[in-house]
Amino acid sequence: MLECVRTELPIFIVDTGRQWSGLYGVSESGAMDMGALERANHILQQSPNTAALEILGSASFVTHISMWVCFTGSAAEINIAGQGRLLNQAIWVNAHQTIVVERAKQGMRVILGVYGGIDVPQYFSSSCGIVREGFGAFGDGKPMVSGTVASINTNTSTNTNTNTNTNTNTIANTSTAHLHHNTEHVPKNDKAKAHRSVSCVSETAAWIDFVPNYQYAKFSVTSRYRFVEQAMQVTAQSDRMGLRLACTQPISAPKLTSSQALALGVIQIPPDGQPIVMGRDRQTHGGYPVIGTVPEYGVDQLAQINVGQAFYFRVVTIEQAIATYWLKKRLRV
Repeated sequence: MLECVRTELPIFIVDTGRQWSGLYGVSESGAMDMGALERANHILQQSPNTAALEILGSASFVTHISMWVCFTGSAAEINIAGQGRLLNQAIWVNAHQTIVVERAKQGMRVILGVYGGIDVPQYFSSSCGIVREGFGAFGDGKPMVSGTVASINTNTSTNTNTNTNTNTNTIANTSTAHLHHNTEHVPKNDKAKAHRSVSCVSETAAWIDFVPNYQYAKFSVTSRYRFVEQAMQVTAQSDRMGLRLACTQPISAPKLTSSQALALGVIQIPPDGQPIVMGRDRQTHGGYPVIGTVPEYGVDQLAQINVGQAFYFRVVTIEQAIATYWLKKRLRV
């Protein structure tokens, strides 16, 4: 088991989400930075859909059993039993040791992956929980808070009888002997990757791609110009439901009355002219005009942009977005 001793903000259980759940009016959910989740599970050599923890802010945990863990996402400082640890590698943690995740100086969200995964009941084939929908996670959609104890799926996890003096060399005969992602095993040209997240904001978030949608032509030339020519910022009002943006010159939107289905990354323009990018826990439909859609890899980038950090939108074709998506997906692992 993994106990949350202290957390600055609620911690969400995340996996790859609920496919086709929107047909039933249920949110897709899933990790806000899907690339970080998939990378953590790849390093731990388990299914991409294995449930992990999404941490926003600082948090500390204590392990009740020995386990393998991996941290990906934002460039946060990680300490285990008082020793600093790197991102993007499998780490053996003994029972009764403390894990501390500091608030990230760069980026917003840290993924804490555990070998075996967080063990909670699934709904629509997902462990994610949303409070407004009343199911998933730790019951009634509730996230992890201080004092919450999470069970680990020990059917595939590490040997719980390992004593606190065990190190990574003594588990060669256990079911997790294939986990050997320490930096000495990383190829030379990949060693720098072990020190930073694949989703590192400073390298990827200066420009956010978006694909104009079928309502794009209904926006005025001035609105379309303002959308791509001025800096945007993620605001503190953002959450997993939607990333609320701020811009100096509001975007004027056409008057539309019909409601529509909302896909991941859809960019709504509400009456105040400040864009909202739909996140993983978005509602399934809405009526605000939509100027375009941010591809999934762009949502990953937006999820890691610090509040107040400036970025620009960039128009891409759907063919370019698809090609970039598959290229980035391949580079994640």
